[in-house]
Amino acid sequence: CGLSEWATVWQSPCGSAAWLSFAELCQAPLSAEDFSALCAAFPHILLEGVPRLRGAAGASAARRFTLFLDCCYEHGTLLVATFAAEGPEDVMDLSAEADVGAGGGRSMQEVSFAVARAASRLQEMQTQAYWEACTALRPTLDAGGDGTRPAAAATAV
Repeated sequence: CGLSEWATVWQSPCGSAAWLSFAELCQAPLSAEDFSALCAAFPHILLEGVPRLRGAAGASAARRFTLFLDCCYEHGTLLVATFAAEGPEDVMDLSAEADVGAGGGRSMQEVSFAVARAASRLQEMQTQAYWEACTALRPTLDAGGDGTRPAAAATAV
């Protein structure tokens, strides 16, 4: 995983949670493989400082963030994050990707789908149903064994 070359990943004493900054995660030259390895290693990820992604300057970070969210979703990783945005739909502006040639070789339709999917997944990741699905995929998430969700486990702050 190339992540260690670009980011400081703080780990919980039990090894089940990682904490890192958005800048280290999404403004570094990381790939879906790096994000997948991170999500496979940690059932909980705390991500600090997710900005509103706007304009050409945010296009590359927006693409990486969508890849990261896809990996969290596919691995059943619980994400707790701090956002500058007011809600999932406010995190990324489609023009951020459109400004750089439809998202680096992707069609506008592909870019539009990726942004909509990211907003939808951010919304879903805040639900009890997502918590239960993650617990089913990764039983170690339910350490108490009672199937209950900690108050802020899947909530974007």
